[in-house]
Amino acid sequence: MKNNVGTIIRKEFARFFGDRSLVFTSVIMPGLLIYVIYTLMGSFMGDKVQEQIAKDEQQKTEFISPLTADEERLLDSLQEVRNTAYYEYEASIGSSDEDELGDILGNLIPMLIIMLLFSGSMAVAPTAIAGEKERGTIATLLVTPMKRSELALGKIISLSCFALLSGLSSFLGIILSLPKMLKMGAEEADQLNLALPYQTSDFALIFLLIISTVLIIISAISIFSAWAKDVKSAGTMITPLMLFIMMAALTPMIGSPSSPLLYLIPVYNSAQCMASVFSFKVEMLPLVITIAANIIYTVGAVVALTKMFNSEKIMFSK
Repeated sequence: MKNNVGTIIRKEFARFFGDRSLVFTSVIMPGLLIYVIYTLMGSFMGDKVQEQIAKDEQQKTEFISPLTADEERLLDSLQEVRNTAYYEYEASIGSSDEDELGDILGNLIPMLIIMLLFSGSMAVAPTAIAGEKERGTIATLLVTPMKRSELALGKIISLSCFALLSGLSSFLGIILSLPKMLKMGAEEADQLNLALPYQTSDFALIFLLIISTVLIIISAISIFSAWAKDVKSAGTMITPLMLFIMMAALTPMIGSPSSPLLYLIPVYNSAQCMASVFSFKVEMLPLVITIAANIIYTVGAVVALTKMFNSEKIMFSK
């Protein structure tokens, strides 16, 4: 079994990396575009904020205060006392710049990661299964003496690797551009800690969630692609899946699950767990449920895809 699965994986790797345009468009270009666009947006927004700050400073210098110098000093002292009291209040309730940054990233990054994983999966999965049906090359694989489960497993593993490369490229583009995207000006940079305060363990958890999520997405797209007659019809059939994934990716902005059982919902569970990691609110039970559920769903998808490969009606439908 191991050799047959390895043969399928090598075949898919040779097909993928042999097509330079496919490698560029699905792996290199997403991360590069995200980095360039987000960096330009951050620079533009930062310049606008700096212009506004300069304008405000000019207006302050032009303004003639009706207060005397002693009254101005008293007002500054009262303002300093107020600021000190507010900072002490924030510390007492556990509020910090780190929490503020975590809330921002917890709402934004999971949605971007999941959508990028989906787009990367869409770039490789339909052509690898529905495309082979359309070209007639799937028949060559089906007449070989390998088990259909080996074929299904080899397809899902190799396609997951390609989608993971695309997702990691995009994720790297996001992380590299975030400091520029979040930095709105020198004054705001002093007030908000822009260094990403995450540990190696946090990135390890995100990586595990990304792997389990991409397995689920690839498995679902592979089943739709195996059912479809060609790549075009596969894209049409996958549209409802895309809508579901988009809605699930947006849920961290709405709120957290009220029950651990909700972490059994695929993609939704990954989005919520990623949000918890980025917002420094990690709980181990939801993480374990999410990763275990995603793996179980992937195994079920391999079984379903195996049965589809065993069906001549499905594989050779016109």
